[in-house]
Amino acid sequence: MGCNGHFVEVRAKTLDTFQLSTYVPNTMPQNDPDRRRGHRIAFTMPAPVSTGTGNDDLIEDSSTIDISDSGVRLRLRGHIEPGQIVYVHLNKHPEQCRVVWTNSVVGSDQLIAGLEFTSPMPDI
Repeated sequence: MGCNGHFVEVRAKTLDTFQLSTYVPNTMPQNDPDRRRGHRIAFTMPAPVSTGTGNDDLIEDSSTIDISDSGVRLRLRGHIEPGQIVYVHLNKHPEQCRVVWTNSVVGSDQLIAGLEFTSPMPDI
């Protein structure tokens, strides 16, 4: 785990016992142009995404890039759209999220997506 600027990098297999408040230093300057609601942590782990109720609606090739108390940024191979409600499997219980934005990765079939949790994450 290393710190570079506003990020602390954490790699894990699950989010069950991870608490963001334990690792996030309050170092963001007041004049910082990044006006996000919370600190982001570079956090890499598999994070399958459910887009519906069937087994065919699961995007398994998905992983986190970073996470905050209000949302998560993902890299995935699949199709999701802004405004769509999806479920991200970060721990034992999928977290409901709203897709805020997506960007295609040039020269790849991957997307980068920003998702907002629809309710606060436990222990964050």
